[in-house]
Amino acid sequence: MIKLIAAIDSHRGIANNQGIPWHLPEDSTYFRHQIKNATVIMGRHVYEELTHPFIDAKNYVLSHQSLPLRQGFSLVHDLETFIREHADETVWVLGGAQLYEQTLAYADELYVTQIEKDFSCTKFFPKFKDSFTLMNESPQREQNKLLFSFQIWRKK
Repeated sequence: MIKLIAAIDSHRGIANNQGIPWHLPEDSTYFRHQIKNATVIMGRHVYEELTHPFIDAKNYVLSHQSLPLRQGFSLVHDLETFIREHADETVWVLGGAQLYEQTLAYADELYVTQIEKDFSCTKFFPKFKDSFTLMNESPQREQNKLLFSFQIWRKK
């Protein structure tokens, strides 16, 4: 099962050139809870923003370049082969924008933290609402003067 997980603003923005422009500790806790004891795959830019691998997860980095990775990360060169080799387990896609775009067609579920504000992002989550159905949404929450909810979307 392939699951994409992302926090997005009101225009599907996920980041700008400096990284994620919001700070929501409750979303960070939710994110870590979801990916615990799982296989995760991320793009090179997400990897470069991390200081260490996610604990209790198998951490993979998709890159077409040969990169010397830090301990706790494994390099993936071919996405389709990776998906085939991990077909019997849940794989969480952590971003960035290019990896979300490449994996959306494979995704069974999307775990979206919907933030009710436009952050003028430069990187975006792909359009998904025509191919997925909203299955669950938390009540709206507020933290750091931001309104947001946790949503789970399932492929139609």
